[in-house]
Amino acid sequence: MAGDRRNTRLAALGVVALLLFGGIGIRVWFLQVIDASTLRQRVEFSARRTITILPRRGRIFDIKGRILADNSRVLSVTVDRSVMPPVCSDAAPKSRERRYTKFWNLLSGPLNVPPDDLEARFCSNRYVPQEPVPLKDGVTEDQALYLLERREQYPGIDVVETWRRRYPYAPIASHVIGYMGSIPADNKSTKKVNETDVYKDKGYLLSERVGVAGVERTYEDVLHGTAGKRVYEVDANGRVLRTVEEVPAANGQDIQLSIDMSIQQYAEQTLETELRFRKTVNAVQSKSELEKYGRKKYVATAGSVVVQNYLTGAVVAMASYPTFDNRWLDGTLPPGKFSQLFPANVPPDQAALTNRAIQGGYNVGSSFKPFTAYSALQAGLLPGGANFKYLDVGTYKIIACQRDKSRELSQKCNFRNAWSPSLGRPTPYGLISVTEALTVSSDTFFYQIGDAFLELTGGQPIFQNELRQFGFGQKTGIDLPFERSGILPDKQVMAALRKKKVILPDETFTSGQSILLAVGQGILAVSPMQLVNAYSAFANGGSRMQPSVLAAIFAPGTPDSAITGYVDLTQAQVVFTRDPKVIQTLDMRPELRDPIVQGLQNVVRKVAINGHMSTGGRVFQKFPMNLLPLAGKTGTAQGGGNRSENDSSVFVAFSTDPNVPYTVGAYLERAGYGAQASAPVVKCMFYALGGFAKMDPVRQADPLDLTATIAAPLRQMPSQACLDNYSVIVSRADRG
Repeated sequence: MAGDRRNTRLAALGVVALLLFGGIGIRVWFLQVIDASTLRQRVEFSARRTITILPRRGRIFDIKGRILADNSRVLSVTVDRSVMPPVCSDAAPKSRERRYTKFWNLLSGPLNVPPDDLEARFCSNRYVPQEPVPLKDGVTEDQALYLLERREQYPGIDVVETWRRRYPYAPIASHVIGYMGSIPADNKSTKKVNETDVYKDKGYLLSERVGVAGVERTYEDVLHGTAGKRVYEVDANGRVLRTVEEVPAANGQDIQLSIDMSIQQYAEQTLETELRFRKTVNAVQSKSELEKYGRKKYVATAGSVVVQNYLTGAVVAMASYPTFDNRWLDGTLPPGKFSQLFPANVPPDQAALTNRAIQGGYNVGSSFKPFTAYSALQAGLLPGGANFKYLDVGTYKIIACQRDKSRELSQKCNFRNAWSPSLGRPTPYGLISVTEALTVSSDTFFYQIGDAFLELTGGQPIFQNELRQFGFGQKTGIDLPFERSGILPDKQVMAALRKKKVILPDETFTSGQSILLAVGQGILAVSPMQLVNAYSAFANGGSRMQPSVLAAIFAPGTPDSAITGYVDLTQAQVVFTRDPKVIQTLDMRPELRDPIVQGLQNVVRKVAINGHMSTGGRVFQKFPMNLLPLAGKTGTAQGGGNRSENDSSVFVAFSTDPNVPYTVGAYLERAGYGAQASAPVVKCMFYALGGFAKMDPVRQADPLDLTATIAAPLRQMPSQACLDNYSVIVSRADRG
């Protein structure tokens, strides 16, 4: 019986063994035959690690070869998720959480980063699972060497070489150059385009920084280059055994701008100096204003200056104030510093990141009158053209009210010129031509043009069609982001604004609106760049140019010059040169252009019309017109409540010497009359452009003051003599 039981047990063991070996055999067959490809992929994936080699970003130069944007080599510590998959959810097994906590604690010391910060970055949804996660940028060589020598302790850790953007001349031209930032996270509720996917499709790592403003953004595709890769074979501990494959990165191309940093710096200094001075000046208030509000000074917190070559459209300088130092936006600010430098919910005139030259939408006052004059001459509204005479008695009643006096009960019918304190009534300029009306800046002359365009053309947008030729109501096409198109009001535009609830439900394009448009007021919104570009069409004889800040694109690796801070442009390999681009050719026959240009020339000379002085003559009385003849126009945009301290100052001028082919415009918000604030700035710029002014040398920036509480340090002109702020007394007659 014992033998039978033994045999039975042996048989049972044999059956079990047979089943086990059979199962193993089937599993081996399955792994070798059925699942072989999957296993092979897993083995190869675990045995190889692919590292993306980021390209070196192209550099940015000014027209003289100064290096405006450069790169510094940076070492970054990354962790490979294929070696250490993320365990970031609350449902993660406790044992794995403890293992990772120990890892973060171990890594915290060498990186000098709190463990919680490392874990938070590792668990961030900014990085896709296939990418190594950058844990810290800017580690030292010693930190990198320490980690690389101890790969067994730090599985998945690597040190990669990246590049950080430098702006050697900051804060000069920060609005033009721009700055870098993280790739925007997708927000489907606010964006039509998934920017994350756009960059991923171009081969970007989501950890990369990209251009988010200025030239850095516009020419991102040119500057970025193409990433390469390096494939390593590694052991189970993540140690590199050999390099399997390497594809070098293609560095980004270099860009040369049309900006001249000498002129740019001078424009910024002049603008800021004048704004600071205007804050100390009492507003030119009427007696009733003084009685009601008391003595007020100008606010003068913001403004812009644009300098353009009117033959090519190239922008030589573009200043906007308040400004900022673009080095603050390199992604390394300590917590709370950004909100200190760039506080949220500040009034619009205190927003430092806004480029007012292309994003500002302003009334431009009498500086708009040359375009009204052109429209009237072109449309035949002034019989006899340049010889047409209008009797300016100081006031104007619109045609509809002249026909039907009952309208005076329901609408404004009477408009007037600037007040004459000596006469105690609106200034009458007498019998004047279009040239003379520009010289003294008669309002009623242009009121009757705006009224006639609406009343005598059957309400057709003939006036607006003429103005659109100069680019109003549309973007100039400048190669900078976030440009605004402005507003050129007509019936359709007013309907659209009503639908958006921007204006009152009963507001339409009436005679009153057409009259205000004729003098640069009302619903009209113009950017300083649009205004300068429109004046350039008069200056060059009828070509509306596309403005641009790009001069050329060079192949990667333009060599440095022996002069510190410059590249050697003679050694640059040109890939692309920007040619002037004409957007539209306007009819500038002498009978259309000459009366207007003559009026603009009279503005800046001491010319008297029927006993009234030109609006800019006193400001330019010391300027060497014989050496550099100019033509320009003052403008005053009436501000909130029609109160004098809210008046904004506008002035645009161009050289009539083709050897100095520049148009310069300045807009100073709430700084006074056109001849008071902006005209001196433009005059100073022409002193510089003509070679008459001494400018500070352009020096590379000092290190950032991390204790600063403002976005850019205060700046001052080397000499204020050209402003003549203390010697020229400007009166209401210079309102413009």
